[in-house]
Amino acid sequence: MSGRLIVTPMNLALETGLDLNLRANLVTGFNLAPTRHLAILRHPSDQTCVDQAFWSYTPTGLKNLAQAPYVLRAESLEDNPFCCKTWAQTTCLIPVTGFYLWQQGAKKKTPFAVRRPDNRPFFLAGLWTTYRISSNQTQLSFALINRCAESWLQPIHSRTPVILSTESIRYWLDPDAPHITKKQILQQPDPVLEVFPVGSRVNDPDINESSLTQPLTAQKFRRGT
Repeated sequence: MSGRLIVTPMNLALETGLDLNLRANLVTGFNLAPTRHLAILRHPSDQTCVDQAFWSYTPTGLKNLAQAPYVLRAESLEDNPFCCKTWAQTTCLIPVTGFYLWQQGAKKKTPFAVRRPDNRPFFLAGLWTTYRISSNQTQLSFALINRCAESWLQPIHSRTPVILSTESIRYWLDPDAPHITKKQILQQPDPVLEVFPVGSRVNDPDINESSLTQPLTAQKFRRGT
């Protein structure tokens, strides 16, 4: 499952078509790992906000912060004791330009980058929550939602983040949208994507350079229209 994200500069209002309250800046990078603070979009009240949140899900009742998951499985959201009662009201979007998956080989894992062929931004589905950092202060946190990969991507990895279509963004963020609608959104097909191998330097989260996203070969896997 993806544990690294690619985020490059983008106009979030233009990409979403939403009137946004920009309460935090977009965090950019070519190798963004869990436990980083990243930008998320959410709709906690009467407006859609851009906030920064800690990438690892830290709900009330979590005893050990080191065990906070950075991904949640789509098929078990309603059975997860940390989010089963609230998941449909705490949905969020994570803006990205791409992400990485690791293919398990006989002796090692090979990293692959996943992006749109035009390298335009897209949005991953997530859930947000809060955790208390002092007696009078809380911090936002989030996790990506993943699901079984479609057949075209299965040779690379069995699971993949849920990618939202532009048409589904408003429904996903709406805390009052029916559960059934959001469950259907989690099953919508992938957009057109391309996948290609990249160098092993991406394995080090301290390396954050644009060269990490360069294909190692001319061969690319692509999901068709």
